[in-house]
Amino acid sequence: MSTLNAQVTPVPFGTETLEGLLCDSGDFCISVPQICTQFHVPQQNAVRDLKAIYGQGLTFLKVKVKGTRNIVNALTLPDYEILVAKLDRAGNIAAQDFRDALVGVSLHQLFCDAFGLKFGSEDRQRLIGARLLAKYQHKPLVTSNFQKWGAMEGRDYAKLTNKLKTAIGLPLVSVDQFDSVQMAAWTVGQVLLSIAADELKKTADEALEFVSNYSYNLN
Repeated sequence: MSTLNAQVTPVPFGTETLEGLLCDSGDFCISVPQICTQFHVPQQNAVRDLKAIYGQGLTFLKVKVKGTRNIVNALTLPDYEILVAKLDRAGNIAAQDFRDALVGVSLHQLFCDAFGLKFGSEDRQRLIGARLLAKYQHKPLVTSNFQKWGAMEGRDYAKLTNKLKTAIGLPLVSVDQFDSVQMAAWTVGQVLLSIAADELKKTADEALEFVSNYSYNLN
């Protein structure tokens, strides 16, 4: 795993302060040592313990704070917020108090304020759309082949495409033309973006908005 460089700045919330990280990738992050201190999680075996609390899908980043030699494990801000919610449900009092204090307030907005970054109404909608898309990009598809090898049968790709096109109101593809075709795995999000770009001729931002608007049809 490559190491990301990050700048650090205090992120105030009420009378408390977080050490916020802004990586060169553009991601806001929180270091694992900061998380351990904030929620009284033992530093020893912290990565293992936080994974156990979070469950599947948690990824730690290696982050080097600019101006220091320190390299720490860190979580992106969305993963941090999900972790806090799970700590809250597990009965962690510090997590409960933290979430109570932030009711009605966006943690992402607080980070933008601290780092002096613009986060207007369009930015907020784009962030919501991106998170919805990410949710469905990782949603399992309909075949065991996808689960085992990251591949899918062409007929299953066609069926998935038609399910989405039915919800959108577009002409369907012929399932038979994909018979006996082995394909690289397509996620739900990728199929939707392909439809938006190729058939609806949308720009990248319009396609993202389109995906977020239709995501509810995929449950």
